[in-house]
Amino acid sequence: MPRRFIEPPSVVREDLGDGDFVDIRIGIKWRELIDLYDEADMSKSAKRTGRAMQGLLEVGLAAWGGPGFDQELTPEAIALLRPEDATRLAQLVGTHNPFLMGGGDSDPKGAASGTTDSSKADAAS
Repeated sequence: MPRRFIEPPSVVREDLGDGDFVDIRIGIKWRELIDLYDEADMSKSAKRTGRAMQGLLEVGLAAWGGPGFDQELTPEAIALLRPEDATRLAQLVGTHNPFLMGGGDSDPKGAASGTTDSSKADAAS
């Protein structure tokens, strides 16, 4: 019988290459998503998108490190990310939390079974 409640979040480490990594939370709770959308300005689409991505990263990232991340993981540091890096990190959060992107059920235990290397996937594209 499936559980309807998220277990305490799991974390999976993604290797970004060049010694950088990010830890992604798996198992984002419904309330956290609602809070993200409540904070967004629903009247302005571009502003809403930016705030939603900022909030997604704040909720979905558990840690980051390596030479490219010379600041602690804070909302202020997330706001300073290059757009292409913020987009990549948001995609990684979505990959490990597929229900966020309409991808169906998420299996935190299965997804968190090991470290993945997204730098190799990027090289292949």
